[in-house]
Amino acid sequence: MADFEEIKAVFWGGGTYDVQPQLTDEAVREAQELLGVTLPAALLDLLRVQNGGIVACGRRRFPTSAPTAWADDHAPLTDLMGIGRTPASTPCSTAPI
Repeated sequence: MADFEEIKAVFWGGGTYDVQPQLTDEAVREAQELLGVTLPAALLDLLRVQNGGIVACGRRRFPTSAPTAWADDHAPLTDLMGIGRTPASTPCSTAPI
């Protein structure tokens, strides 16, 4: 199994979909205070490389110890939201109603 430094280097799939501005300590403090939690260091490490976006094709599975609706051993992880206030840019957001 790859170590975290290797995974971190190839986790993001590129593009700008849902990528927030560069993560700052102030944004982390604000988010943690708003949510009432301490965010995991590994998550913050990933978000410091790229603050949200599409996950690389080879990394789009989150392992689980129990079956999910998707599979016996994982849940899908196609994108990861970053920390910030920039509105999401979904493909449907500009489509007429």
